[in-house]
Amino acid sequence: MKLTYSLILAAAASGYAFGAATAYTTPVGYVSLGKSTGDAIPANTDVHVSLTLDRATAYSGLISSVSGAGSNTINLQGTPALGSLTSTPHVVKITSGVDVGFYALISSNDASSLTVTLPAGLALSGVVSGDKIEVSEAWTAINFFESATIPADAELYIYGSAVAGINHSAVLLLAWDGGQWLDESTGDPINPVLYPGEAMVVRTAVTPMTSFTLTGQVPTAGLTNLLTHYGAASEYQDMEMSVCSPIDQTLTQTGLIVTARDSDELYIYDNSGTGFNQSASALYAFDAGSGSYLDESTGDPIDPSTILKSGTSLVVRRAPNINPAPVNTKWTFVPNYTLP
Repeated sequence: MKLTYSLILAAAASGYAFGAATAYTTPVGYVSLGKSTGDAIPANTDVHVSLTLDRATAYSGLISSVSGAGSNTINLQGTPALGSLTSTPHVVKITSGVDVGFYALISSNDASSLTVTLPAGLALSGVVSGDKIEVSEAWTAINFFESATIPADAELYIYGSAVAGINHSAVLLLAWDGGQWLDESTGDPINPVLYPGEAMVVRTAVTPMTSFTLTGQVPTAGLTNLLTHYGAASEYQDMEMSVCSPIDQTLTQTGLIVTARDSDELYIYDNSGTGFNQSASALYAFDAGSGSYLDESTGDPIDPSTILKSGTSLVVRRAPNINPAPVNTKWTFVPNYTLP
């Protein structure tokens, strides 16, 4: 992963005084995904990738209330006069309050309200009047690669966490035909919405992907995911996720220590290898007694300042639930550069 650090310098320097308050402009820039040297993705190689930047904000405002039969309609303060946000997919993110980091696809809207598709296991239960939101165009398979050179026969594997058990296959497999993405199960053209925190793998064939650049807006709030069991709580559960920050984060900064339970495992993929179906580059197991992850190959404690690479994927393997450990844990990943 290659990064223009001007992104983060812009984030740190973008505040300016205005009366008694401080206003912020949103920094933008680009991140190069894949390997840090040479081709972004060599020939015949799998690389783990993720969304590290947001699309540009189309609307920001304040919540008035939450309503609807499923409590999934966000009513906005004032008179925002929103146009259609569904002809081109859009998403909403809550950027303040108890539910900061909540992120959902907008399924319908009118001039002053948004109805969303709630992510599995998450609800808008903590939202109060005055919480802030941002609306932006969604990432899709097409715009994710708009600055990439996609070789013929490249494939995109998309993993979904809301699947019971372990060692999951991709929930969606796309193939590039030279001009569009096709659903490999049907052969039909497809352009699915992609979500921050979602784990993805790009696979090349005989031709490498020489460059893979993501351009967008630096996220200025965290991202919330649910760590849970989708099958029996007595069984292990894999959750494919990603490091969705535009800069590398330490194990402590990701929040994966405070959310861990005894015997939870963490599979790390750093994209250092080549070939297909690569094993994890590191495997950690959480020891509740010491409050730290241990290297499963040596039994040694993992330094909490260990770096997890930006733009890569990981797997959280939840251990079987043992009372009084909770079945559900809300993981809010807040990058260390986020603004007030």
